[in-house]
Formats: sequence, structure tokens, C-alpha cells
Amino acid sequence: MAVHINKYRLKMDDIEGGRWIEFGEGLEFKLAHIGSNKCVNLINKKREALIESKLEELKKDNEDATVDDVKITTDEFNQITCEVIAEAVILDWRGLVDEDGEIPFNRELALDIMTNDEFVELATMIFTHAKNRDNYKYEITQKAKKK
Repeated sequence: MAVHINKYRLKMDDIEGGRWIEFGEGLEFKLAHIGSNKCVNLINKKREALIESKLEELKKDNEDATVDDVKITTDEFNQITCEVIAEAVILDWRGLVDEDGEIPFNRELALDIMTNDEFVELATMIFTHAKNRDNYKYEITQKAKKK
């Protein structure tokens, strides 16, 4: 038995620029990978801003406070992750509708989907697909499988 090399090959253009992923019932999202350079840089930028803000607060009570004294809670990190997904992972969608018809893509609704508990099922699906590297691999054609 042999393994085709494309099993391990990632499409970097799709990781950074997104790929259309079917969610069922005609709903598709164009998602960049959560490990894309843009996402990682944005997570770091938001985390650093939060640390700076918390450090300023700590220094009001203790001028000797340092970055080592800053603690980021799980909820705060989850909020950053959801914001990054809304800003840099969700690039577009098709087939998302409400009573008035198709909902055009917009960042505000993307953020609401990722942060509103009422959309937790959809947010979880988006996160799961965006971190799954298999969604960003080259496909192995039948011809390549036969060799």
C-alpha cells in the first residue's frame, strides 16, 4: 500500500484566502484557516492589547506590576478567538437566509454569530471547519489513487 503525497499537502492559498465549505441545506461559508498568518497575527495583536489594558489597570493599584502579573481568563481568550474568526476567518457566505430572504455577508452579523449564545451551534461548526486542516488540502484524484 502507498500513500499519495497530496494527503499531507496543504493549499496555502486556501489557508490564507479561504475556501468554500458546504454546511448542508445549501449553506456555504468561505473560511480561511484559523492558523493562517492573518489570524495568528490578529490573535497576537488583540491579546497584546488586552494585556496592555489589564497592565494599566494593575498599575493603578501597584506601580511595580509587570506583564507577568497579568492574567487572561478563558472567557477573555474565547472572546478574542470569536472576534478573530468574525474578522479574519469568515470571509463570505451563501445560502444564509431570514424571513426577508438571503442575508448578504457582513462583519457585524459574523461577529454576532460567533459571540451570541443563540448561534452556538453554527459558531461551533464554523470553528470546527476553520481549524480542520483536511478542508485545506489538495484533493487526491482518482487517477492519482490508481498509480
